[in-house]
Amino acid sequence: MRNKTIQLLLLLPLLTLSLTVAAQNGSAKQKYWIFLKDKGISLKQSPQQILSPQALARRARQGITVDYRDYPLDPAYLRQIQDAGFQIENRSRWFNAVTVRASRNEIAQLRALPVVRKVTPVNQFKVEKPNLEPEPVLKTDYDAGYTDRQLNMVDLDVLHKYGYTGKGMTICVLDNGFRNVNVNACFQHLRDENRILATYDFVHHEVDVYNGGNHGAFVLSILSGFIPHNYTGAAPGANFILFQTEDDNFEGHIEEDNWVAGAELADSLGADVLSTSLGYSTGIQDTIYLPNGDTIVDWEFKHLDGNTTIITRGADLAASRGMLVVNSAGNNGFNHINAPADGDSVLAVGAVDSLEVIAGFSSRGPTFDGRIKPDLSAMGALDYYISTTGNISKGSGTSFSCPIMAGLAACLWQSDPTVKSMELFQYMKESADRFENPDNDYGWGIPKGIKAFKLMNGVELDEEVIVDLTINEGMAAFPNPFSEYFDLLIDSEDTLYQVEVELTAVDPAGRQTYKFHQTINVRPLVNRYRFTREEYFPGFPNGIYTLTIRREGEKKGFFTRKMVLDK
Repeated sequence: MRNKTIQLLLLLPLLTLSLTVAAQNGSAKQKYWIFLKDKGISLKQSPQQILSPQALARRARQGITVDYRDYPLDPAYLRQIQDAGFQIENRSRWFNAVTVRASRNEIAQLRALPVVRKVTPVNQFKVEKPNLEPEPVLKTDYDAGYTDRQLNMVDLDVLHKYGYTGKGMTICVLDNGFRNVNVNACFQHLRDENRILATYDFVHHEVDVYNGGNHGAFVLSILSGFIPHNYTGAAPGANFILFQTEDDNFEGHIEEDNWVAGAELADSLGADVLSTSLGYSTGIQDTIYLPNGDTIVDWEFKHLDGNTTIITRGADLAASRGMLVVNSAGNNGFNHINAPADGDSVLAVGAVDSLEVIAGFSSRGPTFDGRIKPDLSAMGALDYYISTTGNISKGSGTSFSCPIMAGLAACLWQSDPTVKSMELFQYMKESADRFENPDNDYGWGIPKGIKAFKLMNGVELDEEVIVDLTINEGMAAFPNPFSEYFDLLIDSEDTLYQVEVELTAVDPAGRQTYKFHQTINVRPLVNRYRFTREEYFPGFPNGIYTLTIRREGEKKGFFTRKMVLDK
């Protein structure tokens, strides 16, 4: 019996791990895609029966209608496969397919079923594991802490100060598990506010993802971790969906059907952004057995054309549903990018160092069909992340530049959720420093959040607001004078609490003539609230008002400011 060797390559210093497994023979089982002939009776369901209100709302904002791919599989077809003795592992409504384990001798039986259109093997992919460095000691000297450089390179520090922390947006992270996220202190703000909306382990088919691998927890810390004065993630105000799609028992390889199943469920739950630090690259030397009995040893560069691998086709389909798909370009250097980063609708992310120089390990394009890849780049060399034991640590890899880019997208999208996903993609590209001269090292370059915000919203972010936020006990109110609305920013490091907001005016005799009062929740990080004249204080005349902020139940305000209403 021949053996095959699967290898996982980590970053500098280069380590090679190998796993030897038995070769397939005629009776050994492997996983296959079973494509069905049609959707059958399922097409009679309404959109409200097949997608969540959040998913339908996301599509409505972007003008995307429910189509054939959204409908579930026909249950009668699934029963035929099960009655033939096969256990269904994953189901894909987008591809109208299921995956089962079968031997090559059983393929003819599957293909003979009247509900089956085609049978193909499932292929394997690898997570781009980062190179990890020793853990540094905590410091407490400035707000963003250790993450200051990886945030300010793309202007996330400024967006955060304006309250754009991803609030209201939902990011789905697909990875190898999220060990200790349910107890790690840096995710306490997510747990306190119930912002982990859903979890699922597609490998073991259970909801617990907190005993799996470490890699997903590292990635999530770069996206959302928070330790006051020490560490701030890229989108700490967002909601999160956590899916384990990789099986660490196979030395870091992942099967594409798990990823597609995760992307489909994320779509149905209403996710806005998919962040995934994994991919398939040439050079794994993993024998693939084809339905006709032939074998190939690895995909080749010609297959990275944006249309061949199912994971790439699935990623492009996810984008067509209105989600922004952000994926690591890979850690292969000049040995090509990974799939699904080759997808034309996938935002492939390269890695640069703190000096904005491309990292040697960052995968280069082009795709086989000649398109520029990666699309954009962010800091991925010696980034700070939080370990599963709660310590601030350093690591390198496009695994770490990817969540920074996904976080930037969520923060920008918060400013205008009506923007379509591919429009947001384009705004980010146009804001990048190499937009006029893209290449296959950096793509269109490093996006700049301030410029992207202006492209999206048509207005500049005023640096004076940030100064005001800094010198006024973490409070700022703007614009001033105001007409139709004013925005209130509150930068807090406390746990969740409530404050009272009052807008009042007095007559010459000192009597209160107009008063607006509202109680709001304040959570850690920068909170942004908009108070419109139409909703909160209709009928107020032009004049000078006093804005007062106080803890609920207290008489003395800890922030007051004169506000001018000038209609």
